[in-house]
Amino acid sequence: MDELKTLVEVYTGLGKDALHIHFALLIYLIAAAAFKDSRSILPWLIVLAVELCNEALDLKRHHDGLLAWLWDESIKDLWNTMLWPTALLLLTRYTNIFGVRQCASNAGGLDKM
Repeated sequence: MDELKTLVEVYTGLGKDALHIHFALLIYLIAAAAFKDSRSILPWLIVLAVELCNEALDLKRHHDGLLAWLWDESIKDLWNTMLWPTALLLLTRYTNIFGVRQCASNAGGLDKM
């Protein structure tokens, strides 16, 4: 897994922090499209699960102990990974900025002429 991460980092020229952000958005958008519901929490949970698995693999690889793992790179990685999926989830659920909220009066269908 480390070899793949290094290959992607070298090939793209992006740092690990940037890759966390880009892959989180990619996973979130693919999951939202797959579920066909941008307001669902499931895409956000998928990003969180992938990130937690990634950090668990990092912990297993480094063997530095739980406290060092929590305060070293993992908190930063979690922050970088979850910031924009969280923002998108909140924006799609609680605003109409992307035009996905339906008015209560029109929830059943199209306006009648």
